[in-house]
Amino acid sequence: MAKVLSDLQESIVKLVVAKANSISKSAQALYQLKTGGSQKKMSMAKKLVLPGLITGSVALGGVGGAMINAIQAHAATTDAAATAATTNPGTTVQSGTFKSNEDPAHEAGESAAREAQENAGQTPTVQ
Repeated sequence: MAKVLSDLQESIVKLVVAKANSISKSAQALYQLKTGGSQKKMSMAKKLVLPGLITGSVALGGVGGAMINAIQAHAATTDAAATAATTNPGTTVQSGTFKSNEDPAHEAGESAAREAQENAGQTPTVQ
């Protein structure tokens, strides 16, 4: 994971530097158009401020996006593990032997097939 993040950061930095150089050239061309094509040179500070700001914002955005993605991936695996660890009470299998409810009030509402299953020691499957 660390190798992947390192490679990703390196790729982002290369992309940002390339974009910054392109933006710097565009900024120089716009400045010359604004000044009427005069041969005035841009100061070093002006040449570096805009590309520096853009480079920094893109780099921070990339790092922030990678961090958010890593946090979400971790949360998804944690949630999946927690969900898998919980059991659904409706699907649990009872252990031990079946014990029939022989209460007279209960017996009155049972079908003959259900009573036969109970008497045979089976868990009833019919109503």
